[in-house]
Amino acid sequence: MFHLIKRDVILQKKQLIIFLPFILFFILMDAHPALTFLVASFFIPFNTYAYDEKAETNILLNSLPYTRKEIIAS
Repeated sequence: MFHLIKRDVILQKKQLIIFLPFILFFILMDAHPALTFLVASFFIPFNTYAYDEKAETNILLNSLPYTRKEIIAS
């Protein structure tokens, strides 16, 4: 499971730089915690799925130090 999370962070590095201040804004504006969690729980998986659908993902995955079996197994 840790390897999948690590892979998502590698894939979404630029998007997380934009996303984290957005979440911090929700927290600082004292929004309901459920709303903050809801936004985060939708944004991260959908961005990962959209990024995985791009053609250049296979190039990135092949350059990672993990094999396909290791990625799937974790």
